[in-house]
Amino acid sequence: MTDKQPVYDLEAYLDSKPEKAEPVATSNLDYSKLASGLEFMQLAYPDKSQFEQKLYQQGARYIAGVDEVGRGCLAGPLVAACVILPADFRCPLHLNDSKRLSAKQRENLAKQIQDVALAYAIEEASVEEIAEYNILEADKRAMLRALGKLKLKADSLLVDYIDLAYPTKYGCIHPAKGDSLSYSIAAASIIAKVYRDKLMTKLALDYPMYAWDKNKGYGTKEHYQALDTYGSCKWHRALFLRKWQAEKLAK
Repeated sequence: MTDKQPVYDLEAYLDSKPEKAEPVATSNLDYSKLASGLEFMQLAYPDKSQFEQKLYQQGARYIAGVDEVGRGCLAGPLVAACVILPADFRCPLHLNDSKRLSAKQRENLAKQIQDVALAYAIEEASVEEIAEYNILEADKRAMLRALGKLKLKADSLLVDYIDLAYPTKYGCIHPAKGDSLSYSIAAASIIAKVYRDKLMTKLALDYPMYAWDKNKGYGTKEHYQALDTYGSCKWHRALFLRKWQAEKLAK
């Protein structure tokens, strides 16, 4: 049993972080590779950057967007990512709707976000951690670990829905459906999704019967049928499977 102490001494961590970073030029970002015919918007576009604009007006410099992927999956880890983008970042119009992009386009977008980011980090919450702490607490812990890996000290947070207890000068803004309202959150979501999709595709090589290369661990009809036929494996989330089995018995 793991000792349930805070993931980090956050105050000590923040005190040790550098206050400044060298500016990153975005002029070399090749937007043409993201999607054919895709249009782009400037930072000030109100319905995609209202939270960033508010924080910049208050004096924030290093806004960390934070999000997770895989929370509702039957199998595999939850993946959290955080990213600090430069203030002159040019935001793709479809950044907040990655489902409209192909897997290859998402990969290109994630790479280019990482190339221009001032800092980014990725962390996993394992199946064991999810079982021990529950999905929400595991989610928070993964997010905190990701923030703890950033090479820069974030002075404000934009998090999809979750209010993180992480000390920053300008606080934590946590709108529902934040990835559709904030390009910083959307960027973190895409980085996390690309990372997790690749991980599940790799795991599918050892467990082809579950078709994780296609469903990425989510509860599709094919995935449920494989569970009926082959049973579960170490990468499945026990609590989620118990709920599924209980629902089957109730029918």
